[in-house]
Amino acid sequence: MDIALLRQCALNEWEGNNLWVLPYHTKRSGTADGVSKFIWQFKNGDLEALYTAVQLLSEAIEEHEDTLRSQYECSVIASAPSSRQGFPKSLPESVCSELAKRYRWLAHAPRLLQRIQTVRQAHRCPPGERPNFGTHIQTIACGAQYNLDGCGVLLFDDVLTTGGTSLACAAILRQEANCGNVVGLFLGRTQR
Repeated sequence: MDIALLRQCALNEWEGNNLWVLPYHTKRSGTADGVSKFIWQFKNGDLEALYTAVQLLSEAIEEHEDTLRSQYECSVIASAPSSRQGFPKSLPESVCSELAKRYRWLAHAPRLLQRIQTVRQAHRCPPGERPNFGTHIQTIACGAQYNLDGCGVLLFDDVLTTGGTSLACAAILRQEANCGNVVGLFLGRTQR
């Protein structure tokens, strides 16, 4: 992985309440650029990709630290659950843990969210059959009794495609964990 190449591609852009780092092309798109190969490696649990991802995400947080702290009042970082029933995989949780170590104003909330029922993986579905907001609301819950007392949450997920997962997670966190703002933090943004 050439981190210099990835840094050249890093956009660190806002889209609503979501901050994403890299433009991502799905396998289905037929575009196999270096960025997409890196994100595929991350999704497959490659440890070198983990360390590179933490570095790139750190740089995005650093660039937007004032906004995250002042405007969104983020003080907690957590991982979105995968499509499989259970808690988030260890790699996304490791990303959150490492980012919390680098930014002392962020506290990692491990296992904050869990998938209570498996859903189809979005990247394996034709566009009209992907899990939507309603599906996610019914299949995700807080993993423990958390009272975040209005704190803002930085919610990490690997790729932003439609935003359904992060919107559902935000709604669940507000209702079940009494959080304030929820900001999505994504390694990649699917390009159309």
